[in-house]
Amino acid sequence: MKTVDVLIKAREYIVSGWGQGAYCNRADEKDEKDCYCCALGAIGMATPGCYPNVRASKKYPENTPAARYLNQVVSPDRLGMCIAAWNDAPCRTLDEVLKAFDKAIANAKRRHINGGRVAARAAK
Repeated sequence: MKTVDVLIKAREYIVSGWGQGAYCNRADEKDEKDCYCCALGAIGMATPGCYPNVRASKKYPENTPAARYLNQVVSPDRLGMCIAAWNDAPCRTLDEVLKAFDKAIANAKRRHINGGRVAARAAK
């Protein structure tokens, strides 16, 4: 799966339910209307092998290529604003999160490094 595809799918998760303070509750909820993801949680949901159980997979969304593209948007000066802190800022809005994903998607489309592919986790 290409990094840009991960970002697009993550944005779709955000559109269907955005939240703050936790990666996501999609893995535990059966009622889709009550499900939500933060920016990193959405990336985790969209990244092959990352979720639904982040602790069991030991693959955290912060370490994915998609998260690096989003981080370049939310912290262009690279002074350490992490995606989680940016997403969880009390003043943050859904519109700002969607615009950040739009910019990250545009950047990923322009800069395909090594084909921009996300390796799927090998089945064990």
